[in-house]
Amino acid sequence: MKRVASIQGSLPMSDSHQQSPAPTGADPSGLLRQQLHQRLLKLHFQAFAQIVKQALEQSGYCNVHMAGRRHRRTRTAHGGLDLRAYSHTDLTSALTIVQVKQYQRPVSRRFIDELRGTMLRVGARHGVLITTSHFSTVAERAAAQDDIAPIKLVTGEMLLDLLLTHKIGVRDDGKAQSVVDEDFFTQLGRESLSPKATVSEQTSVATVTDAAYPIRNRATACGASGGEMTWTTHVLFGINTLWVVEAWPKGIDPTNIGLVVAAAALGSLLPDLDAAESKLKHLNLVGVKPFFWPSQVIHRQLGHRGLSHSLVGLLLVTLIAVPLVAWWGWPPSLALVLGYASHLIADACTKSGIPFWYPRKYRYHLLPAGWRFTTGSQAEEMLFPFLVMAVLLLLLRHLPANQSIY
Repeated sequence: MKRVASIQGSLPMSDSHQQSPAPTGADPSGLLRQQLHQRLLKLHFQAFAQIVKQALEQSGYCNVHMAGRRHRRTRTAHGGLDLRAYSHTDLTSALTIVQVKQYQRPVSRRFIDELRGTMLRVGARHGVLITTSHFSTVAERAAAQDDIAPIKLVTGEMLLDLLLTHKIGVRDDGKAQSVVDEDFFTQLGRESLSPKATVSEQTSVATVTDAAYPIRNRATACGASGGEMTWTTHVLFGINTLWVVEAWPKGIDPTNIGLVVAAAALGSLLPDLDAAESKLKHLNLVGVKPFFWPSQVIHRQLGHRGLSHSLVGLLLVTLIAVPLVAWWGWPPSLALVLGYASHLIADACTKSGIPFWYPRKYRYHLLPAGWRFTTGSQAEEMLFPFLVMAVLLLLLRHLPANQSIY
């Protein structure tokens, strides 16, 4: 089970009923999906677990481990397989229980009930049920009842989307097309069946009750995952976009510097309203959390790093900011939009990327693979002081005592 909180990052979620992958006629991508789907069904259960583990890590989850007993009954030789994972914010860490079903038949409601019971027993905040097939209508309805123990359903189609997005089990053939990476699956099969791999996996995580273990430091826990930047880095990026506003005459002055900075900071945090846990979601203003319920609704309906991390989200915020010009002037409105854009740019520099052309699910990156950031990485820590100094310089330029200097 994975990045504790909800399937964040790029893992596609839905409660809607979908059939298992099938060929789409002459469409090459449909053939690739069918081949990849069949390859997943033929995997040894431990190898399949490693595939799911990689997908979860690329989606931003931390400390993803196999947990619990492996069922070897004939009927479910490849059926029941549990993992646990953590999602982190700067303030909290949450456990997600992930159950994997390597099935061709529909997943029934009883697995929803079992997963929900496990969540309540170990104190997991979220549950995820991943299958190579699809879910029965009754199971979908049961999962939708998530007021107490929310469960996200990931169908075979969604799992394939995730693997193709992050190039897991596929490779480019040199002709601008992707093919199944047989070398990857061969190596994965060898590693998963080796005694060394089996022993290390069994000794590292015994049961899902490890959920009670202390929260790990974010920097060390997420250093190797896809992840995303911390909220403080996003805020600093957002405020630094005010150097663009600085280029306009009378854009920023001592009378509006506070409002403009606040607007940029707000804009830099808005895209993460779709996250299970975010700084803005728990922002407390005089005992009220104005963004809590909007964040809940957006996350449940759209998932993390979807519409709000795309050009569509940026355009929607721009449409909101334009009418606000009549209320607070153009500098704060521009700052709000620039702050929002800065978040998209920053996340496009991470390993997870962003679906800029949403509703297309492909993740876009601004940096080459080896240059991309991870949460709490050394690169982000090195960048942090420069962002702080740039913000301080911007603020110092607009102190009343310094107006004669500049």
